[in-house]
Amino acid sequence: MLVLMPDKSSSHLFSRWSGPASVIRARSTYSYTVELDDVERYFHANKLRKFYTKVDSVMCNSLNENLDSFRVNMCAIIHESDDDFGEMLTIPESTERTNLMLPSEQIDLTTIVHLTVEQQAELLQLLDK
Repeated sequence: MLVLMPDKSSSHLFSRWSGPASVIRARSTYSYTVELDDVERYFHANKLRKFYTKVDSVMCNSLNENLDSFRVNMCAIIHESDDDFGEMLTIPESTERTNLMLPSEQIDLTTIVHLTVEQQAELLQLLDK
């Protein structure tokens, strides 16, 4: 939760959202006990807002165990000072396709000889989509 608190650095006419805070219990329909900075206080529901955490993620599919051959499905920007994700390895920038093979190129054709030629072609096209 976020709590609307008077701003102490300027005029008392201004307020800021502080948090995140935790609702400990409901005192009545519109009054709640809230823990903010290890202190329990009572607030009316008008001074509380739901707090949403932003989550960024990076997903990769590896074709081999080598970092040079990763294919990135989705990308997120992570600032250097962020330590939420732990140690992050970077993928080398390369415009060459020397190490990347299409899924259809990775299949041993002897494993699909039982299919007709049309079925083989259809399967290989589906893999590359």
